[in-house]
Amino acid sequence: MKYLPTLDMQQQGLYEALIEGQLKLQSGQWIRFGEGPRSRFHKVLRNDRGVVISVRAYHGSSSGEAGKKYLQSRRIEKLREKYRKTRTNEDKQAFIEAIKGESK
Repeated sequence: MKYLPTLDMQQQGLYEALIEGQLKLQSGQWIRFGEGPRSRFHKVLRNDRGVVISVRAYHGSSSGEAGKKYLQSRRIEKLREKYRKTRTNEDKQAFIEAIKGESK
C-alpha cells in the first residue's frame, strides 16, 4: 500500500470516514488537523466507550534523526505485538532479547 500525501483530517468527510471504517490508513501515514503540525497516523482504537484516533506527534523530516527514531519505535512496537501473541517462555525470552537489541 502506498502512502498518500499528507491528509488534512479536517477536510470534509475524512475524519468521519476514518471513524466509520470507510477510509483505511496504514500506520505511519502523514496526517494533520487543520494548520497544526504533521503527525503520523497510528491506528483507530474502538471500545465500548467510543472511538479514538491514535497519532504520534512527529516533527522533522522523514530522512533525519526524527525519522530514524520513528522507524525504530515502529519496529519495537511490532515486536511487542508479536510478544503478546507468544505462548511459550522461550519465545517470550527471544522477543525480550530482540527488543533490547532494537532499543540500543
